[in-house]
Amino acid sequence: MDIRRFYGKKRDNNIILEGDEYHHCAKVLRHKIGFHICAFTGDGKDYFAVITDITGDSVIADIYREEENFREGKNRIILCQALCKEFDFIIQKSVELGVNEIIPFTSARTTFKGHKTMRSEKIILDAVKQSERSIIPKIHDTIKFDDVLKLYPNFKNRMLCYEKSKDLTLNNQISWIDRDVMVIIGPEGGFADDEISSAKRAGLKITSLSKRVLRSETAAIVAIILIQSKYEDL
Repeated sequence: MDIRRFYGKKRDNNIILEGDEYHHCAKVLRHKIGFHICAFTGDGKDYFAVITDITGDSVIADIYREEENFREGKNRIILCQALCKEFDFIIQKSVELGVNEIIPFTSARTTFKGHKTMRSEKIILDAVKQSERSIIPKIHDTIKFDDVLKLYPNFKNRMLCYEKSKDLTLNNQISWIDRDVMVIIGPEGGFADDEISSAKRAGLKITSLSKRVLRSETAAIVAIILIQSKYEDL
């Protein structure tokens, strides 16, 4: 039988599954005492455990082995994504590809005005489980574009992807000195000229992704793949 993967809490030498994870384990999959599971808690490790107790609202398992999760990368990727219709899809795929943080923002041409935090967090958790990661990426509250430009001023890789850019491509502009990358993807209507000017004044690298104009969700995926490929961490 395959060992199924769950998100739980670590307490002493036990893994505790509660809420949806408890329901999936005990009610949907019908795991019993003696079944083996693999659990992650968000600390970068995988815990292999055997179920020792099932109560009315929790599954308790004793840990017998722990391992560092090799699927987490050494570089840090911050995705600043303009809200758009495909925002949920972008969250899902970016997490599968290894993003560490997601920062939603609104800009001059943003038409999609919000996202539901609880829904976004569920999408993130499902994507972490799908990709067998062990750290849960953080999704921030929505901010304005001007505030995005102030983030992570010490990063050498602060990139804004712009379809009209005549500068070097993202892959050619990333510095090897700093493995941390903040990448900004605009809304469906693109960035306004004054926003690009503001980004340049803030010290961001304006970069292109392709000689073709990409949809917002395509641009996010391409950007992350290029970054991960650059660091050989795809």
